[in-house]
Amino acid sequence: MLDKKNKTFVNIRFFLIVIVLIIVSQIILTLYSNNAFNSFLMNSQDWYQNFSVKRMANLTSTSLELFVETQMNQKEVSPTQKAKIISSLNIIFSQNIMEKNADEICLIIHNGNKFVPIDDGETLFNMLIEDLNNEYIDNNHLYADSIFSEIKSELIENERIKIVSEEKNIFHVFVPFVPNGEFMGALYMKVIPNFSLLSQEFVATYNQFSRLYIIIIFAGLMLIYIVFSYNLSQRDKAQKLAYAEHEKFLKEKIEREKENTFTKRIHHAYHKAEKIIGFINNDLDVLENNNIEEIKTRLSKYTNFVGRVIYDMKYYDPPLHSIINPIFETNLNEVCRFIIKHMFMRIYRKSSMYTIEEIYDDTIPIINVNEFVIWEIVEPIIQNSITHNSNKYVNIKVSTKYESNKNKIFLKIKDDGNGIDPKMLERNEDGIKKIFLENISTQNNDNQQYGLGCYIAYILSTKYLGWKLDAVNNSTAGCSFIFEIPL
Repeated sequence: MLDKKNKTFVNIRFFLIVIVLIIVSQIILTLYSNNAFNSFLMNSQDWYQNFSVKRMANLTSTSLELFVETQMNQKEVSPTQKAKIISSLNIIFSQNIMEKNADEICLIIHNGNKFVPIDDGETLFNMLIEDLNNEYIDNNHLYADSIFSEIKSELIENERIKIVSEEKNIFHVFVPFVPNGEFMGALYMKVIPNFSLLSQEFVATYNQFSRLYIIIIFAGLMLIYIVFSYNLSQRDKAQKLAYAEHEKFLKEKIEREKENTFTKRIHHAYHKAEKIIGFINNDLDVLENNNIEEIKTRLSKYTNFVGRVIYDMKYYDPPLHSIINPIFETNLNEVCRFIIKHMFMRIYRKSSMYTIEEIYDDTIPIINVNEFVIWEIVEPIIQNSITHNSNKYVNIKVSTKYESNKNKIFLKIKDDGNGIDPKMLERNEDGIKKIFLENISTQNNDNQQYGLGCYIAYILSTKYLGWKLDAVNNSTAGCSFIFEIPL
């Protein structure tokens, strides 16, 4: 299932990358093509302005000059010739019909003391051939006349074609009109070039290029995907083999560690049971009629504890119902009193190495926990306070307290000995202090400084009972083990 999820994730990620790459590439290509298209149009306009527009206007102006020069040399013109001349002039002024790009045409010629635009052959014939200087007003070419007024001086001085652009696609062309070498005005043409054919061709070419580009990109990405998928499948096969070997190794290692830990627990429990058996034998030696009930009660506790120890030897993880059960009604104070009185204080004379002070809260409620499991938890902690302070006299204080507002019992085992090495109070990645770790507490075992006691107490209290156990160094001297027991 995990492998399928990984493959699905890889496929989705790949296609997302493909889509993003195509979109980004298309955007870049579009921007580049727009710039190229605009540049193409500008270059086309420049070309049209420099070649086609100038050529067309210059050709029209030259034809008109030659025609006028030829006719002006004739002294007399018959009516028939006049009609032909006027017709020819009208044909020249009809360039906007023959040339689809030419939108307007006229001849701005000097008449009297000003320049006037003329767009018919008869008026031009009267002015040039018959030399009639009648007042002439033409309102059809006012915009051309206004532009001519601005560039008239430049045309007279240079006698060169002048092109005025409007909105980047409209050209106003002025060609100096100089028949017989005398400047008489200018031929005006308004040219609106049509680039639709070129634009359509360019767009069609661009679309073909875009489709080809996308196909090539997609084919390349698919090829990469196929190669990547093949390499990934080969890697997955190798990883599966490696994981299988690693899993087998870990299982074997865990089993060995469990067996090793279980063996140590048995060894630890054996010493506890051996100590209790010694107490049992001692009680049997002093058994008399007057103490039979006391010894009977004590032997019952001892044998039940030994039975619990033997029971623990049977399981890695003992059943939960044998630890917590409503049939168990245990008084924590009584358990602590018995352990202290009949295990740690059972000596022939008062110890010169330690004393145990007891402070109990009589209001604590009954708990549904096997009392002999509590033995296995409390006894190692008290024993640690004695063992780890064998070089000095130590006072051990065992206390219980019930906090009704929190509905919790607090069991505290405190001593004024050497305390705990600060390194052992550091937490691992799981938040557990090193003093409660089996693999840590058993490493430095050469001088019997550390054993399994704290580890067993921590596992039983936290894993099986749901208690909290913490170890801290006191502000003055020694250390404290604090059990937090929720009800």
